[in-house]
Amino acid sequence: MTFGQITNRDEHRWQLRAAEVLTQLLKHGYDGELPALMWTIASTGTLIGEASVLQPNADRRAAFEAWARLLDRHGNRWPERDRMNGGTHLHLTFSYPTNRGDVKGAIRADLDPADSDQ
Repeated sequence: MTFGQITNRDEHRWQLRAAEVLTQLLKHGYDGELPALMWTIASTGTLIGEASVLQPNADRRAAFEAWARLLDRHGNRWPERDRMNGGTHLHLTFSYPTNRGDVKGAIRADLDPADSDQ
């Protein structure tokens, strides 16, 4: 089954829907005094939130955990993964419902190896 060519308008529509969800999430984060994440909206309308690598590991983990609690009912938390450099990767995917379809996304944090913690 083919659905036809994806147009620029399709991608803009997906991004606008994701931006509306991001606005809602930011309001929840603000009201809940959650740590800020760096957010990206892909051309597919996918939202990605990341804890800043400029923060110490403890702050990155705390930011991830706070947002994971907020998104838990919409999300699927992955098991923690070891990174090649000896650090840890934290990841949660989510599907946030809207009246025009779900907005998919993820939050993540990469932690440095324990001996290099900032």
